[in-house]
Amino acid sequence: MKITKKNIIEPEEQTFLRGKNSQWRENVYIEHKEYNWRLCSLFIFIFFLGWFFTLLYYIYSLKQQLKIGKANDDNKKINVDLNDDIVEPYIKAQNDFCENPDKYKIQKYEDDIFLSDVKFNELKYQMYIFKSPNFILNEFRLYGAYEVPLSNYIIEALKYYQKKNNILNNKDILMIDIGGNVGWYPSLLGRYEYTILFFEAFEKNYYVAKKNYCFLNKDSNVIIITKGLGSEEKNCFYFDQKDNAGNGMVICENKTNLNDSGLDKLFIKESEVEMTTLNTFMPYLSNKNIALMKIDVEGYELKVLEGGKELITNYHIPFVVLEFSPGYLKEVGSEPRDLAQFFVDNGYKISLNGFLSKNFITVDELINKAGFQVNCYFIHESVANSLE
Repeated sequence: MKITKKNIIEPEEQTFLRGKNSQWRENVYIEHKEYNWRLCSLFIFIFFLGWFFTLLYYIYSLKQQLKIGKANDDNKKINVDLNDDIVEPYIKAQNDFCENPDKYKIQKYEDDIFLSDVKFNELKYQMYIFKSPNFILNEFRLYGAYEVPLSNYIIEALKYYQKKNNILNNKDILMIDIGGNVGWYPSLLGRYEYTILFFEAFEKNYYVAKKNYCFLNKDSNVIIITKGLGSEEKNCFYFDQKDNAGNGMVICENKTNLNDSGLDKLFIKESEVEMTTLNTFMPYLSNKNIALMKIDVEGYELKVLEGGKELITNYHIPFVVLEFSPGYLKEVGSEPRDLAQFFVDNGYKISLNGFLSKNFITVDELINKAGFQVNCYFIHESVANSLE
């Protein structure tokens, strides 16, 4: 290449170009620095904005929980405390049963039970049931579980109640299980960590229910009350169903046999049982989230409600399910219509299609459709009117 004057950059010009490039680089550096600072500021802003909204949500959730703590007609209450004076003796008894099984072992009951596999939705576990012919055994053989449709309805209702009342923990929701047999619902719902207040009068049944309780987590919120429920505190007679082990009915009206109605062909007098009332447990129940009550007492339902009228009329349990059996009701001296009307008079609507169905029926329709026995669902109007 031929060097000419045009190709030569004078020193003064080189200095100028170096200065110009240096200024350009400095400007680029400043621009990048400002860009990085703006980007960093944006990230910091987004972080604190997210933190701020998280704090707002936490405060909102806390306020909702505090609201639930106030007693109202919708029964929005919290603070499940199992160490209550009324239930604590029962809690101690069932825990001692688990810790010292040989101390409480009753061989005649042990000989009639076995450990069965349970498969319910996503759950797999084991529980004790009777070997002798009974409905629970039959359903376990067919479905691997018991009362599957009703169990799903109950879980659906508990979840609905939890969402409607913004309750965070399952243990803060209570279900009352009256006439619980060998403890199907405590065994099932205890694994979902719901609190269950379980009543069973018959020794053979609550013996097995306690054995099933021992399978649950040590901190499980299941309370086994080893008494029956009625209109007053007294002793009554328990009649066991001959071809359905563990299923029976209580007779308290000075009746020691069932010859008058012919039910003596189905039931046999088994033992004397101790009865109490739901109202007795009001000090414990009055500050709880009672979402649901299940009653399965073979005709003694109205007597149970008479002894728990304070709970029904003052706290409006959202969901109640019971076996509506006109024949059994009449046997213990109750009128089927009176049982259904009791709920209607206390603001409940009647369904035969689960808790969240809006297909409500009248008392007359229930009487006509009941037949021998039917699962009847009572939904308080505070919930029924808001169903979608």
